[in-house]
Amino acid sequence: MADYDAAEAILDLLQTSTATGAAAIRNLLARGANSIVEARDFDESDVREAEDDRRILADDAQGVALLLTVEDLGDDPDENRVDHEVQFVGLRIYDRQRGYANIRKVRKAIRDWLFSEEAWEDTALTGAGILSLGYGGRSGHTYSAEHGVELEAISVRAQVIRVIETYD
Repeated sequence: MADYDAAEAILDLLQTSTATGAAAIRNLLARGANSIVEARDFDESDVREAEDDRRILADDAQGVALLLTVEDLGDDPDENRVDHEVQFVGLRIYDRQRGYANIRKVRKAIRDWLFSEEAWEDTALTGAGILSLGYGGRSGHTYSAEHGVELEAISVRAQVIRVIETYD
């Protein structure tokens, strides 16, 4: 069992990091840091609130997506190290009735920053026992009929320290 949670660290990093790249991601979302939520907390009210905020901001918010969710997708043991494991994190970018362009901008900002050296300057990652982050691919443009939104999912692979308990 992991003592560190990559999804929680990435959520915290995206919401609170003062790095230029993190701020750029938040600036591409209708409600800034409030548009970044855990997937289990995501529901239709989040979409409606983000849409309302985007309408209020009018012209200033035309080029922003509605939401970014962060989800823990499980883990696997690291084949090479008994004291490490690989955790998987899903990032989903949502928008409604604005086409794919807004989603694409957020995806590009995430890829440009989250896997860069600048992201590692924030202790949210290293303090959470994360040794490395890797891009695990993306879903491509998708439509969710359940929520009436367009989305794209990004997969992140995190190599994480696993504390092994020993008993005397």
